[in-house]
Amino acid sequence: MPPRADPDVPQGARETVLVTGASGAIGRCVVEELLAGKCRVIALSRQARQSPESPLVWCVADINDVTALAEIMRREGVARVIHMAAAILNSEGDLPGALAANTGGSAAVFEAARRSEVLRVVYTSSKAVFGPLSGVYGHPEFRPVPEDHPRNPKSIYALTKCLSEDIAAFYRSRYGLDVVSVRFGTSSGPGKGPQHAGAAMLSEIVENPVRGIPVVIPQGGDQRDDIMYTFEVAQGIVTICLAPGPLSSVLHLDSGELVSLRDIAAIIREEIPSAEISVGGGMDYMGYGGIYCRLDGSRARREAGYRPRFNSRGWIRDYIARTRRALTATA
Repeated sequence: MPPRADPDVPQGARETVLVTGASGAIGRCVVEELLAGKCRVIALSRQARQSPESPLVWCVADINDVTALAEIMRREGVARVIHMAAAILNSEGDLPGALAANTGGSAAVFEAARRSEVLRVVYTSSKAVFGPLSGVYGHPEFRPVPEDHPRNPKSIYALTKCLSEDIAAFYRSRYGLDVVSVRFGTSSGPGKGPQHAGAAMLSEIVENPVRGIPVVIPQGGDQRDDIMYTFEVAQGIVTICLAPGPLSSVLHLDSGELVSLRDIAAIIREEIPSAEISVGGGMDYMGYGGIYCRLDGSRARREAGYRPRFNSRGWIRDYIARTRRALTATA
């Protein structure tokens, strides 16, 4: 890894960062954040891709192929890794497949990073590892959930995330590999689709009014949640990835706010007076007992210097602007 020669260049700039899951909703935001910070980005894919950005290089490898991953890391001079690749919904009826894609893939990335002497691996976990939260951490108090709160996974997806966190901790204690597992609030932003289940409505409620499409959400308008803009999540992940010095093994990202769908709808109507949005009352807007909580992000603020850039009005306004630009570009 070349030394940082220019004192005015931010910490981590010009380093090479490998990103798995780079084509996902948050992955694309992470790549954008890294490129904006002048990092060289290696994006891992199962299929060959072309990229117009010279700092972005696509490399082909299977996420479970340790030898191929290590070869890419060594050949490209990878200093840090952000591991986001994971199967989401299609794994719910297939535990062996989910373990292979998510947990096995994580183990392979960690092992390849160990062999290649990577400086840090950031693993994107999920607040789903906690299972449904109640008592002081649930409605209506929503006390911030600390990193060491007991985990209680209630889905195959959450189980694979728990197991990957445990493997990360093993590599950290056994081999000294600097692996940081990151959990964050419910995300909203471009690229959220059916594969994201109930969370997809957090994108539809913003994008559809821009397109002139009415939004009807039958229930859950009173449910408060920590809803984070995907670009905010990406900023936190990259901040943790490039932060100097040692970090804790698990860090939380939070927006600093609790909002409801009704709060979001009200802001959108102010930004788009013609918006037709109907939100029913009650709780559980995702409709399947989602994980509604506020994570305690004080450790990430203290150790890595993470600071949210957007409040709810700010990210909604930015999201609307991005959606309008995208529509103009495709018109």
